[in-house]
Amino acid sequence: MSKVIAIACDTEFTSFDKIGGDLLSAAFVEILDDYTLGRDACFYSRPRGTKYFTENAQKIHGISYFKAIEFPEPRDACLSILQWYKPLIDKFPIDFVNHANGALDLKWVDQLMRNNDLIDSWQQVHNGAEVINTIKMAKTYLDFLKPSKTINPVSHKPYGKHSLINIADYYDIDLTHHDALSDAKACAIIYCNMKREHKTFTGELF
Repeated sequence: MSKVIAIACDTEFTSFDKIGGDLLSAAFVEILDDYTLGRDACFYSRPRGTKYFTENAQKIHGISYFKAIEFPEPRDACLSILQWYKPLIDKFPIDFVNHANGALDLKWVDQLMRNNDLIDSWQQVHNGAEVINTIKMAKTYLDFLKPSKTINPVSHKPYGKHSLINIADYYDIDLTHHDALSDAKACAIIYCNMKREHKTFTGELF
């Protein structure tokens, strides 16, 4: 029977400000030891208000404040995330996989848990887990790619050659970019593909 070896994670949030802001959605996808995908889930959380709800962030993920106020209460979102993780608690630490900045994604989930007095329960989940960055893997094994033809809506420049959207195109992955669950699934598939193709991949990038 396959076992979970890692969790791919992606988040969408109200602001790129590292100090303030609120988590809007967090998606998680199980990666199994045969490099296939297991369970997945996406959780939504209602923002506290408009203070840190920036236009650039909305351009990226397309979630308006008026849509987000219909999301579940933050504490309910936290409890749902912890419930989803419950079957895995005793098997941790299990690595986290993210394409660009897993530490930032975990920061947003950490903050949501902390705001709702559930940080101790959440830290039990990911204590000791390593954050694996698939963009670093791509820089080693997919450096031959050319930049994407897709334009970033904020920078108005093409996405880079190691961007999630470009690598998803390379692997023919169906991607709705900046939808948390779609991004997390794409990241998980990219990780699995690279692991299959480069079984000797070891060291700090893992």
